[in-house]
Amino acid sequence: MKEKYNIKTLLFDVFLSVILGLIFAMIGIVLFSVLLNYFDINSSLIIPINQCIKMLAVFLGCLIGIKEKKLGFVKGALSGALIILILFLIFSGMGGSVVFTKEIFYDIICGAIVGMIGGALAVNIKKDKKTYEKT
Repeated sequence: MKEKYNIKTLLFDVFLSVILGLIFAMIGIVLFSVLLNYFDINSSLIIPINQCIKMLAVFLGCLIGIKEKKLGFVKGALSGALIILILFLIFSGMGGSVVFTKEIFYDIICGAIVGMIGGALAVNIKKDKKTYEKT
């Protein structure tokens, strides 16, 4: 028997994950930029650290934002790809030019994969609300 999925809850979970992921990414990037002002960090480390901040933001956004215990992979992949795409558009717009390269495409794929992992964990490790109710 085929199971029905509610598109509204799917979209809400994706939306919430994207918003949380963007918030985490912005906080991480601002903190990193403050650290750059106080410490002498090798310029070759900036891109990998920035990647780690973005992927951690995707993971946490999906882990916390996905509430319904269905379609974790799908919600995570959509959320991860959207977070990376929106971050790219924000920072490219701030830089003055939006140019899609193969590196951006790979970045979006990595975001989707990390989102899938976060989404899978979100639907499998969260407790049901009924577990906490007293009988």
